[in-house]
Amino acid sequence: MSDQTSPISSASLQQAEDAKAKNIIEMGLDFTAMKWLFQKESTPKILDRLETAFAKFHRIESQNDYDRLHEDFCNWFTENVPRAQKKKQREAGAPIKKSSYGQAAKVMDIAAKVYVYYCNMPSPEIARVIVPILHGALDNEIVQHLIRKFPGAGVKSEALEDIDCNKYQQLQSLVAKDVQEISIRRSTVSNMTTSCSVGLIVSYGARFGISPRRRCATNRALRELRFRRELRTRPPQSGCNVDRSGRCCTPRSAPLRLC
Repeated sequence: MSDQTSPISSASLQQAEDAKAKNIIEMGLDFTAMKWLFQKESTPKILDRLETAFAKFHRIESQNDYDRLHEDFCNWFTENVPRAQKKKQREAGAPIKKSSYGQAAKVMDIAAKVYVYYCNMPSPEIARVIVPILHGALDNEIVQHLIRKFPGAGVKSEALEDIDCNKYQQLQSLVAKDVQEISIRRSTVSNMTTSCSVGLIVSYGARFGISPRRRCATNRALRELRFRRELRTRPPQSGCNVDRSGRCCTPRSAPLRLC
């Protein structure tokens, strides 16, 4: 008697697609590294709102369509997602602050980048339409970089918590200008096509917003962590001084270069 696999129903496939979309959106929210700024009970609300917004991507046909969707999310966010308070602030009875437009935009921009650019959601065809019109994700260091590079723009706010809708739109225009200059410089060297600006806009924060000093410190910390883990798992060698846990605690003769 031959085994025959039963066909998967369309309802099961749709359920699997919905579960995949929710997992990717949750991952995108984690990538923002912003959840700690907001009250814990706000996380389910943010995920539901992101899911509702991303479900409308199949209707997006132009930059204006995406900009309206983006603005609707950010306006909702500033009214419905309060900032978290420290213990001293709660004990002192300090008023709860609302989230800023800049913070809301960072959540939307990074989550959309993960959902569309990295994961090709909701479909490769729709992703090809959405990717060129995504906004560049901003953080404090990127804002400071734009202020230094374009001092005549008149942008004074260096933190996302001080950025409103008008300042955010101004910063996005500076991102586009910065990316265009980078694209022109690179095209003179490698004859890049004009389509390169699409990838630069989406990956702007990852490539140009992190200071070399901060990146070096991060790499140094990771190497030090791996070195300490190696010491914990390395078996004692002859001539080693062994501590109470059985680990070798003899210092190396040459210092470890971490950076």
